[in-house]
Amino acid sequence: MNLQEKLQVIANHYGMDLQAIKLAEEGAELAAATLKNVGLMIQQENGEGGESIAQKRTEAMEKTDEEIADVLLVSRQMEYLLLEAPEYDEKITRLMNEKADRQLSRIKEEAK
Repeated sequence: MNLQEKLQVIANHYGMDLQAIKLAEEGAELAAATLKNVGLMIQQENGEGGESIAQKRTEAMEKTDEEIADVLLVSRQMEYLLLEAPEYDEKITRLMNEKADRQLSRIKEEAK
């Protein structure tokens, strides 16, 4: 079974509501792992923690990678489930386009 097939089985089992909750949980875990990594990076840049900080930082980066994988795993399940709800898919796609357009405008302003 390839990854897409696995995602579909999991998504179909839990459904959109439970996977939306799971996505929020995984997003929070990613935020926490990222903040820990940034905190360790700041300590390292300030010369704190000696060699042990480098090991902690390596571990924190690994945890961050795991959380990114979790977020993408559930996000892709949500994307698959959206195909079964065309009206909702259209709304989400519209919102994503609006947000992308706003960010592109910000990038354009930064270039000035």
